[in-house]
This record gives sequence, C-alpha cells and structure tokens, in this order.
Amino acid sequence: MEEGTPMAKHLDAFDELVVGLQTLGEPVDETRQMVVLLSSLPSEYELIASIVENTKDTTLIEFKEKLLKEHDRLQKKETTEKAFRVKGNPGRFKEGRGNGRKGNRQIRSGGFKGKCFGCDQVGHMKRDCPVKNNDSDSDAVFAVGEERLTGWLIDSGATSHMTPFREDMFTFDRMVSGIEVTIADGKKLQVAGKGTVKLPGVNGKRIKMMEVLYIPGLDRRLLSVGKLAERGLTVEFQRSSCTIWGDTSAITTGTKVGKAYVLECEQEEARFVEYAGADSQWELWHARMGHPNENAMIKTQRSTNGMPAVGLGIKSLCGGCMKGKQTVTPFPSRSERKTSR
Repeated sequence: MEEGTPMAKHLDAFDELVVGLQTLGEPVDETRQMVVLLSSLPSEYELIASIVENTKDTTLIEFKEKLLKEHDRLQKKETTEKAFRVKGNPGRFKEGRGNGRKGNRQIRSGGFKGKCFGCDQVGHMKRDCPVKNNDSDSDAVFAVGEERLTGWLIDSGATSHMTPFREDMFTFDRMVSGIEVTIADGKKLQVAGKGTVKLPGVNGKRIKMMEVLYIPGLDRRLLSVGKLAERGLTVEFQRSSCTIWGDTSAITTGTKVGKAYVLECEQEEARFVEYAGADSQWELWHARMGHPNENAMIKTQRSTNGMPAVGLGIKSLCGGCMKGKQTVTPFPSRSERKTSR
C-alpha cells in the first residue's frame, strides 16, 4: 500500500486480486488473506495490526472494518495537524506585491517548520521522523529510556499482562512447569505464576485483570493491548494521554511518560490487594485440605513443596467448621404425660 492511498481503494484492489486468483483455480482462504493484508499495511497501521494479531477469532470482514475506521481516524488527525500549522504560521502563506515568485521559492526551499509529534523536534513531520525510522524492534517496548516506571506500561507488543511484583496479585497460582517468555531484547525469563490484579479506574472503581503473569526478572509492569482487545476493550491514544474504553464509557486513563503510555498504580493500593489476596488463599487451602486447624496448615506448608505461604489472615470461624462442630441436645428417653385419659 503506497502512502496516501485511500484504504477503501486499497481493499478494493486487494479483493480484485483475490477474485483473480480464485478464477485461476487458486483460492486463498480467509486466514491467508488476513496475513497478506497485514503485510501490505504501512507503519501508520502498526497499532491496529498488533491488536488484530493478538485477538482471537477475528474475521476478515471485522478486520477490514477496523482498517477503514483507523484510516478515517488518521485522516482526521492529519487534517487537524495541518490546521494547527496554518493557524500557527499564517505569514508563511502571504505573498508581497511584486515578489510572489521569490516568496514561493522561499516557502518550497525552507521545508517544514513545525514540530514533530513523534520526537517533539522542529523541522520535520512525524511520518518523516528519523528517530521513529531508526528505532529497532528492541526499542518498541522499552522506549522510555533509563527512567524507572512504577505504573503499568501499555504495550501493543506484549502477548500477556505481566508484572515482576508478587504483591500486585489479588489471587495467585504458582507455576512450576518451566514456562518462559521472550522480551523485546531477546532475553528469556521464567514465569513463576499467574493471578488476578486490580487496577485503579475512574471514579474510584477498580478493574480486575485476569491471568496476569508473574515474572520476577522483569523490570516493569506490562499491560497487553491484545489482551484488552480480547475482553472487548479498546485503547485510544492521544498526544499526552490514553484512555481505555469499555462498550460506552471510559474505564481508566493513563499518561504519556517519555515515549510510552503508563497507567499509574499507587503502592498503598498494592499493599491492600496483597492483604486481601492472602485472606482469599487461606480460605481456599483450608477448604482443600479438609478444614484443618491453623497449626496443621502451617506444618503442612513448611513440610511440602508447591503450597503457597497462605498466612493466617482469617481469624473468624469457617462456616463449614461451625456446622461440623454443632451438636443437638438429645431427646428424652420418655415423655411425661400432660393430659389425663
């Protein structure tokens, strides 16, 4: 697809090619069509391509609809950028009397004088940004530099939500199967477990993220755009912020830090989540083991492998234990007659 070609025209040409192959007796299945169509897209569609690649059961028709919507969004954005440039530099387009040719020649030779939306440097547009074109794949995920991030990095390349902090987990299942993940720099890290994480949302609400991988060697938290798309959520990126949308309303917002978009997470919330998770684990293992007492659970955890340190968060009586220990007063062996015959 050449730069500047309307998406509808590109899709029409693609459909004509597919029909031509079918006429020649070489039909192309829907999966193959999506692969070829993905490879034909320019870099501006990298985000939507990543979402489709990480979303299961996406049909060809749905993919084309997403491409048309993304094309309209990019066109509106380009129109807005041009409007800002015209408004900010009105004198560049004015010609003085008698020197119109000279003025036009100066405009053409001077080049673009606005600021790039990619690197914030003056002198070129985002589509011609040398920083963007020289970025390698290893910079795609970790493009924040040396700054340490405490929040969740919203990553279009990650296949799963990941965290290096065990205390983020509301529920946790230890994994001993030796599963590994490969990060952007090619390094392989061991997955130690997976669980549920609650993230801060709008109006004080909290969002539950399932099957978050616990990877101790990771240097930051990652929030997968593909996994969000599987849940029916969409991520909208603005110049200095981003918004995660549900069906009709915004769920949470993030901010731009350097070149990355980050969803902040306060440490106080993480500690509360860890405490609540310990309580949940205690109840679960207490029921699994047949409702033993606290000392028996501690001894079992110390003498076995694979059982998490569930702690003793619950001090109230278990409902099952209470029912099992209830007794009934025995009925009398004989009853006293209260009436006469």
